[in-house]
Amino acid sequence: QGLGVGGFIGLDQPNLFGKCKRGTLQWQFGRYVNDFNLSYSDPSIRQTRFSGTVSAYRSQARYTVADLGRSLRTGGSFEVGFPIPNSPFSRLRLSYGAEVVSFGNSGLLGAQKSLYGNDSFRSTLGATLQHDTRADMPFATSGGMQQVSAQFSGGPLGGTYTFQQYRTEMRAYAPLGQIGGKAQGSQPMKFVLGLTGRAGVVTGNTGPFFYSQEFALGGVQYGEQLRGYPEFSISPFGYVTGTDNFNATRLSFGKAFFTATGELGFRMNQSLYVNLFTDVGNVYETARQFDPTRLFRGSGIGVSTVTPLGPLGLDYAYGFDRLDKFGRPDPKWVLHFRLGQLF
Repeated sequence: QGLGVGGFIGLDQPNLFGKCKRGTLQWQFGRYVNDFNLSYSDPSIRQTRFSGTVSAYRSQARYTVADLGRSLRTGGSFEVGFPIPNSPFSRLRLSYGAEVVSFGNSGLLGAQKSLYGNDSFRSTLGATLQHDTRADMPFATSGGMQQVSAQFSGGPLGGTYTFQQYRTEMRAYAPLGQIGGKAQGSQPMKFVLGLTGRAGVVTGNTGPFFYSQEFALGGVQYGEQLRGYPEFSISPFGYVTGTDNFNATRLSFGKAFFTATGELGFRMNQSLYVNLFTDVGNVYETARQFDPTRLFRGSGIGVSTVTPLGPLGLDYAYGFDRLDKFGRPDPKWVLHFRLGQLF
């Protein structure tokens, strides 16, 4: 539903010039997407603990999820990472990005073309502080990760709109036991308990960038994840009623969100992971409306694997707080398909 059938052509060189530099080039294409990405990374600039990444992209997408419409994003970014003294697992990353966006003539994004005009420009300075001690990636079985980020767009940086976005994410994992792994060269299968919390807030006027800089909640394909609910079925004003087909509107997006996940996982190997999970979360019109007692709940079972395009997964989840179109309680099961971070 999100991407249709497509493919990709890519080149990834993790030891460019024989000096551990990394260069990647990828063209992803299909019925609904046509993305080109180019990046160069140096994990140790001049043999120091400083790192850097330069990237450029041209991303054209036709969002079939809730008939959002078509967008074309062209831009690039530059990021430098700094070590934190006396903390080998912590890094500060500073970045600058520039992006031009234009829209097609249909769907929600098509309406923004007449409202804001085309070729809106975003100039963004960002800072991210991260402490990461996770082990057994990409499916962690121990350790944790804490991250706080801030992005400043417009104002003295230039651009057509001025706003700020702040995010935080915290993850913790604890091993519960393992099967096998005693023979030389074998890998144990591990049981793990995981907890994740994520929150974000936007201040200022996002203009036509609301669909990528503000927050939408529900499903797994667009915006913030809340399994057991269709995309755009939850708005800052509550669960959407009066329809069985949830289409995105301007009111679907809020300037604050909170989600949390608890999971009991079984890591079979570095490419296959199965878990039981519970998600809770909500999206708010403003940060002042945050209320931890107003959270939608979902639980289910999921399976994830790793592909060249990123994590691929299926989740079968039960939405406890769903309503029918008449506003009556109507909890249901729903099957979600995940392919990395689609948008």
